[in-house]
Amino acid sequence: MRLMAVLGSGYYRANECKEAWRCFEPRLGGKFMKNRPYFNKSINELEATFKDNQSDSDTLSRLIHELEFRSTQRAITLKKRVQAANTGQLPKSVPQKPARRPEIKLKQIEPVLPFNEPPQPFETTRQPEPIKTTIKPVAKPPITNGAQDILRAWTALEVLSPQGYRRETDLVAGDRKKIARFDEAPLPWELGEKSLPKKRLYYELILGAIELAPAIETLLKVYADMRPEMPSMRGYSPIASILLDKEGRPLEEETSAAISSFAWGVPIALEGDLKKLANWPAQEKLLKGGFRKILIKRDRSNDVLPLTKSHISELFEHLVTALNLHGHAIKAPYFILRRYEFFASKTPPEPGLLNSFFLEDLSAASVLAESGKLPEALQHYLGIKKPLYRTDLLEDEVGLQDLLQPTLTPPGKWPGNGRFPLALLQQAAVNATDAKRLKTGILAVNGPPGTGKTTLLRDVVAARIIDRAAVMSEFSHPSQTFTPTSQSLQRSGAKITLHKLDERLKGFEMVVTSSNNKAVENVSAELPALEAIAADAPELRYFKSVSDNVFERDTWGMIAAVLGNSSNRYMFSQGFWRDEENGLSTYLNHASGVPQIVSEPQGNGRPPLKRNRQIIDREHPPSNSRDAKARWEEARSKFRKKFETFKRTQDKLQKLHVKLVRLMQVASEIDSVASRISPLEVEALTIENDLSTARNEQKEAEIQLKVSRQAHVSHFASRPGFFVRLFRTARFRTWHVEQQSLSKTSYERQQLYQNRETIVNDLGVELAAKKELVSQTQKSLNMLRDEQADLEGSLNQARAEIGVPIPDADFLPVPMKILKLPVFGSIKPQTGSEMMCLKLQFSYTAPSLTVPPIRCAKIFLSLSKLSVRAHLAHHRRMR
Repeated sequence: MRLMAVLGSGYYRANECKEAWRCFEPRLGGKFMKNRPYFNKSINELEATFKDNQSDSDTLSRLIHELEFRSTQRAITLKKRVQAANTGQLPKSVPQKPARRPEIKLKQIEPVLPFNEPPQPFETTRQPEPIKTTIKPVAKPPITNGAQDILRAWTALEVLSPQGYRRETDLVAGDRKKIARFDEAPLPWELGEKSLPKKRLYYELILGAIELAPAIETLLKVYADMRPEMPSMRGYSPIASILLDKEGRPLEEETSAAISSFAWGVPIALEGDLKKLANWPAQEKLLKGGFRKILIKRDRSNDVLPLTKSHISELFEHLVTALNLHGHAIKAPYFILRRYEFFASKTPPEPGLLNSFFLEDLSAASVLAESGKLPEALQHYLGIKKPLYRTDLLEDEVGLQDLLQPTLTPPGKWPGNGRFPLALLQQAAVNATDAKRLKTGILAVNGPPGTGKTTLLRDVVAARIIDRAAVMSEFSHPSQTFTPTSQSLQRSGAKITLHKLDERLKGFEMVVTSSNNKAVENVSAELPALEAIAADAPELRYFKSVSDNVFERDTWGMIAAVLGNSSNRYMFSQGFWRDEENGLSTYLNHASGVPQIVSEPQGNGRPPLKRNRQIIDREHPPSNSRDAKARWEEARSKFRKKFETFKRTQDKLQKLHVKLVRLMQVASEIDSVASRISPLEVEALTIENDLSTARNEQKEAEIQLKVSRQAHVSHFASRPGFFVRLFRTARFRTWHVEQQSLSKTSYERQQLYQNRETIVNDLGVELAAKKELVSQTQKSLNMLRDEQADLEGSLNQARAEIGVPIPDADFLPVPMKILKLPVFGSIKPQTGSEMMCLKLQFSYTAPSLTVPPIRCAKIFLSLSKLSVRAHLAHHRRMR
């Protein structure tokens, strides 16, 4: 169930927690709680209080008063010590006589109707009172998308995601024999039930249930779901569950009891404050703490007492009050689930899934976010950090080519049937998992069913296997991968020192997870299947005997396992390790020098028949450490030779890739440089023409300057005499005016000449620079053409050596959107269009390798708006 008020909203902020006691306090009356101030204290806390306050008579008196209500051995001992310390001291605030223990009357729950076949709809044991809600429909708040807000909103969504059932048998996969009703019958452990052969019997008490339909309907009314078809949900959701042993005693593990987040969250949501839903992780601890205090009761020998019907009713009433479920449609507890675990299993079962399994992780993430210690991947997932850049592989041709370079292609390939290489974008996704590229720690691969996501995942698995093998091959002896620690354990009287795995071998593990259990099981179970690998690889076997034993079918190797719940983990440990005939422990014991031989009696006085364990004859393990080391060295030597061959080939192909990229760059640069030469030459010619014009103008200005200077000198020679100039006669004044005019003209022509000279000089310099630029550009163009010729020659040689098409500039000339078309075959025309799609597979094969071909890419070459003839001509040229 998802409430519209919180869908997609990361707006919640932390609300101050109210007093924890309010969440689970039994309604016993304020006076009773005041008389017992240490009611909530554990025996450890009471002992600590006594230790710190031995001289405080008031505290000692309160401790004595509280210990009157407790009957465990530790409480009796502590009481004697407190009384001894309090001798002679008069309490001030607590009476000398212990207060009378109040009687707590719990409401008796009427049993539900008997269990009939087929199951009838539940009858509620108490009629719900109308729930009055005065809350107006909640408007959607602004979206902030802060990390903590997202985590709180996510938590709120998960809190209100109930784990429901319609019939009791839905909780036990339809097995009615695992349902024990006690509404009109004794509790099953009171009948002394026996377990199944080789199994251990446990019980899981379903402590009441809340009816989903009215709860969901009320929530949707409050939060204004305006969709035409409002979602509905039928059935019930457990309020709590408790794991019990076969005697009906609660298990003492902290995880043995679970309380429903949905039952807690519904009343909170109806109060109108959805922010409080994000406080569930903290409130759950408080609720479970208070619940366990009344769940575990002990006798005088400190043994846990079995549950009784009255105790079950008390527990139910406690939760109804603590969760504020009064007035809701709820059912009292009336049935128990029988749980069977393998007798050899040392761990108790896990309670049924009442709440979303995301809640615990969300709580941990919230704590890390609060302290600023979120892992890198989670920071990117929540949007705290952003990628430095984004590459759209459907649009960015250069980005796709960069991702497909050989150095990123893993050395391992899954040997599937047909040994088909990955498609272009599949290979790009696998290459993107390389640690050098996966900076954020997150890689999303989207695609509808049947598009090859699982196929892609197999190649990722193969890549990690080879990466780990490469690290393992660095050790000259297997024992070097382990270092002794200071920890040890005793086994059969012998001290065994624990060893630590080398850090370099960590980090290659893979966990497949999903909210869909079936999807996880499918992937984990498919990888080891015999049909998952090619039929032409009969030598590819990896502890096949162990894998067959684990999966109980024909497999090729122990590469994955279906784990998860306790039952799956137990079955795996039994088949993988403990099985005497086909377990890995038997294999390793034989390899360590302890022969794994079994004697089988023959009868009729014949001697017993000795034989090897099955895994010994099937897997042929080394018989001692010397044999094991010899096999290790042989396998290591073979792997290193093949891996070095691969690395040499990969380096060669990477250099070829660099040349291809450079060739494309050179072609682009040639076009760019060549396009600049012509404009430069035009500019140089223009400057040269301007310079010629400027020189002509300079020459004319020089002539005019000479004429004006000569006129000025001639006129000066006719200057009047001294007395004429002295008395400034009319003749002198006329001469003087003309002389000034000639001087001005000469000066102006001198300035004009100098300007013309400056222009000529500047144009000369500019012309020289432009010609030099043209020369340098032409030189660069020639160098690029020489480089292009060298690269083309090198690539032509590579074509001849490799014998396959080279993804040069002609391969990716069109928008990458065409790559989404699932076109197969050499040529496939499109009806009503001249567009055709040509698929070319680009594979590099190392002739000296016996391993599958090394794939660098699978290229879809798409050519649009070209004629059929052009396509065929291009195809012939490429071949």
